[in-house]
Amino acid sequence: MSSGHHSIFVEPHRSADGARRLTEDQLDHARNLLRVEGAVILPGIVPAELVARLRDTMLADLARREHPLPTNFVTGHIQQDPPPVPELLFPEVLLNESVYRVTTALLGPDAKNAVYSGNINLPGSLEQPVHLDEGHLWPGPTEHPPYALEVDIPLVDFTAHNGSTEYWLGTHQLNPEGWYDDSGRVETAALEQRRAVRPPQQFAIPAGSAVIRDARLWHRGTVNHSSSPRPMVAMTHYCDWFETPPIVLPSAVRPWIESSPYRTSATFTDEPIDHLTSEHAFAIQ
Repeated sequence: MSSGHHSIFVEPHRSADGARRLTEDQLDHARNLLRVEGAVILPGIVPAELVARLRDTMLADLARREHPLPTNFVTGHIQQDPPPVPELLFPEVLLNESVYRVTTALLGPDAKNAVYSGNINLPGSLEQPVHLDEGHLWPGPTEHPPYALEVDIPLVDFTAHNGSTEYWLGTHQLNPEGWYDDSGRVETAALEQRRAVRPPQQFAIPAGSAVIRDARLWHRGTVNHSSSPRPMVAMTHYCDWFETPPIVLPSAVRPWIESSPYRTSATFTDEPIDHLTSEHAFAIQ
C-alpha cells in the first residue's frame, strides 16, 4: 500500500463539537489534488456508529438477496444500494459538509448529488478491468474541467488484503482516441503506456472516510483475499446542468433534504422502495 508520489489524504480539522471540518487551506489543497491527481481522501468524516449501522444492514441485506446478483464487470463485485429508509439515511452521509465543500468548489455552488448506491467486494472476487465511471464529454486531446465527482464511503477499513480499490492517479485528463470501449474499459495498450509513466496505487483507507474522485479517473476493484465482504456507499455529485435521473427517497426525509444548503436531485414517495431488485442501472457486465 502506498500514499503515492504526494499524499492524497487531507484530514479535516476536528472542531470543538467533535465534527471534522476542512480549513480554508485544506479545502484549497483538496481542490488542487482533485484537479491534478483526480482524487482526494478525507479520513474519518462519517461517525463510526453510523458507519456500523450501514455496514451491518448492507451485509444483512446481502445474506438474504436472491441470485443472480447484479455485478460490476466480473464475479464478486456486487452492486447493492444501502436501504433507503428514514432510520438509515443520515445527513452526515448524504449531505456531508466537508464533501460538499470540496465538490462545489470544483463543480459550482449548485452541484447536486444524484446517486445513492453502493457496492460490495466479496471474498474470492476477481480483478475488475481498469475502467472509468463517466466518459469525457468530447473526444480529442483538449481536456475539460470535471463535471462528475464520485464520493465513496468505505464501511470497513480498506486494505490490499480485502480489495482496496486500485487508482491510476492523473488519468482523468487522458482522452486519446480509441483508448476506451463503450462500457468505459481502458484498452490494454493504453494501460501499458500509462503504467510506464506512473503505475497504479492502492491505499489503506479507514472506514468512514470519503474518497472523492473525478468520475473519469481510471480505477478498478481488486481481489478480496479476506474472508469477509467489503462494503461501501457510493454517491455521485454532478454539475447542475448535467441531466440525471433523481434518487428516489422516502417522504419522511424530505424536510432535511430540501432545507439543506447542499443540493440533492431527488423525488420522494410514501411507498416502500425496493432497493434489492435483480436488475440495477449501475451493474456493468
